[in-house]
Amino acid sequence: MNLKAIGCTFAIVLFFSFAIFQYLQIIELESDIEAKDSLINLLDRDYQGVQSDYHGLESELEEIKKQGETRSITTHILGVRDGVGVIIPLKIEVRKGNERIFIDVSEVFLESDVQGTAKTAFALADVKSKGGLVQKDAYIHIVNPYSKSLSLSGSSSGAVMTMALIALGKNATLKEDVMITGSIQGDGSIGPVLYIREKAEAAKSLNATLMLVPAGQKISVSGIKIIEVSNVEEAMEYMLE
Repeated sequence: MNLKAIGCTFAIVLFFSFAIFQYLQIIELESDIEAKDSLINLLDRDYQGVQSDYHGLESELEEIKKQGETRSITTHILGVRDGVGVIIPLKIEVRKGNERIFIDVSEVFLESDVQGTAKTAFALADVKSKGGLVQKDAYIHIVNPYSKSLSLSGSSSGAVMTMALIALGKNATLKEDVMITGSIQGDGSIGPVLYIREKAEAAKSLNATLMLVPAGQKISVSGIKIIEVSNVEEAMEYMLE
């Protein structure tokens, strides 16, 4: 074999060797790319999982905060003393607990039916708020803003107490210009009370534009609209926001 042939053979071998080397390099590079793509996909899935866990923990934390927080509503009970309508401040707080009711009064004599009324109001509010008061305690604060002593019956406070507790259970608020008077029954109906006119005059002094009264007790009082409601569902339509 002459030198020229040997040179050609060597060149061919060298070319194919280089081509094979390049091919192997490409295969190795593609393999590295696939491995890196797999790693990126794995890391992306891990990231998505971490994000999901984070949002889940965030939601749980918010729920824990809601369960532990104290919510409150301040409204007013309409009453009568010496033939004149009076306004009695009512503040109700709910916080995590065992569904107990605590009543705190200042210069107010509570008649024997108030505790039972509060229990009825709490039970109804829990149902109407779809379990919004489960594992909650209610703290009811009633303050006498007058110099003379006051007495309070369950019939005077039942409806407003129920509406305030429903609002707390639903995490809603009560409209400031709407007031209610009436007793509360276990089936959610609102029962009759006395002194509608006197209570309407008291509501007007608090700038109320609407007063809800039990069915059959509507009267006409200048300066305030009076509407009859038969039960708490009807009252909710006017009072909650």
